[in-house]
Amino acid sequence: MRRYYLTKIWQTKIIITSIIFILALVSCTTNKSLTGDNTSAIENFADYPTTHDSTSSLYEKILLGRIAAGRNNYETALQYYLLALQISTDLDLAKEALILSEQLQNKKVSLKIATLWVEKQPEALIPWKLIAYYSLIEELNEHKNGHLASEKNSLQSLKAIEQVINLESNTNDLLIFFNRLSLGDNQSNVQLLLESLTSTYPNHLALSLARAAIYQQQKNWAKALLLTTEVIKTHPNSELARKLHGNLLLASGEKDKAVEWYKNTLEQYPDSNDMHNTLGQLYYELDRYPEAREQFELILNNLPNDSDANYMLGAIYFSEENYQKSRQYLEPLLRYRRHRNAVLFYLAEIANKDKDLDAAIGLYRQITKSRYYPTAHMMVARLMSQQGREKQALEYLKNLTPDLNDLDFRYMRAMVAAEMGAMDVTEADLRYILVIDPEHTDALNALGYTLADANRNLCEALEMIEKAFSKNPASPAVIDSMGWVLYRLGKLPEALEYLQKAYALDKSNEIAAHLAEILWQLDKKDKAQAIISAVLKDAPDNETIKALINRLNNNVEQS
Repeated sequence: MRRYYLTKIWQTKIIITSIIFILALVSCTTNKSLTGDNTSAIENFADYPTTHDSTSSLYEKILLGRIAAGRNNYETALQYYLLALQISTDLDLAKEALILSEQLQNKKVSLKIATLWVEKQPEALIPWKLIAYYSLIEELNEHKNGHLASEKNSLQSLKAIEQVINLESNTNDLLIFFNRLSLGDNQSNVQLLLESLTSTYPNHLALSLARAAIYQQQKNWAKALLLTTEVIKTHPNSELARKLHGNLLLASGEKDKAVEWYKNTLEQYPDSNDMHNTLGQLYYELDRYPEAREQFELILNNLPNDSDANYMLGAIYFSEENYQKSRQYLEPLLRYRRHRNAVLFYLAEIANKDKDLDAAIGLYRQITKSRYYPTAHMMVARLMSQQGREKQALEYLKNLTPDLNDLDFRYMRAMVAAEMGAMDVTEADLRYILVIDPEHTDALNALGYTLADANRNLCEALEMIEKAFSKNPASPAVIDSMGWVLYRLGKLPEALEYLQKAYALDKSNEIAAHLAEILWQLDKKDKAQAIISAVLKDAPDNETIKALINRLNNNVEQS
């Protein structure tokens, strides 16, 4: 959508530029020299003689650049803009070129254009932010290549940060800027830069909070909390500082202290919807639903149409299994984009619990790419299968198109396909995962178990399960797989040892069935019968145990 929007702008600008270009040519034929008002435009030209030829060349480069952009050839468009900037350091042209360079993620060119911009307009905030960010990246690249960081880049990033501090009046925006600077490998460099600036800007709110945020990223809770405590002393009315202090308490595991901190802060800021939201979220995470509900209801007293508060109340009522109230809060939110996928998911879950499978399927299918997407669309296949539409369910499952590197999606689909007996889909997805990530423990275990259960490629299955076991030896699922593949290989005593360990950790029906089968084969039928009876007592219709009984030729008592 953004590209389409920019294209439309460029197409409009092409028309305007063409008119200007034609007028310039007319001017050339009627006036042998540019004088009077025309000289002001020429003042922007750099390193070129102020002649009609340079003017024509400038407009030609801009026109060709915009034609290329209109044809979605953005690399070529950027090259023409850079050529135009060699002729004229016009600010509008620099801004346009910078937008295009950022869209193309050309960091070096963006840095050059931003530098040119601030030379003409030193009070411009955006280019200083870009200079700070890209100078740090260049400095980091020099370190990665084994070189000492150039003094030029170090001074450039420091100067740019100082300019941003002086120009940015919004504390929250400045904090966002600092946090973005410190992401990833930049963190240590940024930390040193910010600490070096504290003498120049003592007690600077955003600077101090940014330093505390870096300590938070490093999980150095003591230093972070000490710093925010000092900040609150010098800035006692800073809601932002108090919120960060509460977040630090929560992140460090001091949940009760965080609750008390936010409650005390709300005594100082009783009308702070942001603080009510933060405390409400915390109560929700702690499963303290009535208290969470109270916070979001207070927000709705001030802002009746606040979508976040309505959404949270819907989520809280869902967690309390009050599905009717949950639906009342969630359904009106379908008209908005915000939270739409989450709202659809909750409503689908409610329909599913109400046994309205058609409604549930319809809601799940509307969910677009998001964290809810994989689960939602697996549920579509599952519910179709429950309706007896197995063929349609399997086709739906196969036609889902996960992103190439979305391994979680493929793993989930592999598991659902296994439930449907589509082992070809299961094996294909698991093998795909292992091509991308050969160390994927769950995929190793699942594929190894799948092969063992099918009683084929047992050596390959054993190799995969042993690898998974070496990575996660405490997992009941992996221990169970190890026992099962050894059983298939005829190593019953060793298999029994693993399955007894797995059953001690997890008395799931599948592990119980595996253990009972091996005990039966080892002629320990009384023990096998006891395990089967225990499962049937709790789940008399359990399909896994029924399948085991059939395999054992119905010689097992079912009561």
